[in-house]
Amino acid sequence: MRPHGRTLLHASCTSSREVGDIDLVLVGGRRYAVEVKDKPFSDIDVQHACERTLSAGVGKLVFALGVAAERSRFHEGALVETWAEKGLELTFLKIQDVLATALCIVDGEGRRDFANGIYRALAEMNAPDSVMQRFVHTFGEET
Repeated sequence: MRPHGRTLLHASCTSSREVGDIDLVLVGGRRYAVEVKDKPFSDIDVQHACERTLSAGVGKLVFALGVAAERSRFHEGALVETWAEKGLELTFLKIQDVLATALCIVDGEGRRDFANGIYRALAEMNAPDSVMQRFVHTFGEET
């Protein structure tokens, strides 16, 4: 897949070069690791992902947080600063915020295409019926 000049490598452990759950490789060769969390996690989980990312020579790690991604008590800002000093750009993103932003900036046809793409991905990954129903309830007129 090459959206807008990017190559997307997907699914951790499918390649010895992959670092996160999803690795983005820009045409120029720069790599970005994405760690997807949809379960409780701690600062130790963040540390392990950061260490793995740096040891692979990748300079950016995005923690994509799902709805169920509850974190133990730690200060994101302190972690971001600590890892920046070690040469890693660490970012925490809530998936629902990313989706909401994307949906606000696309027009009707783009929104429909976006919703249909997500629906197909959910179907392919055999998402639970409750997730599918909630998606259809939210985006019913778009899909």
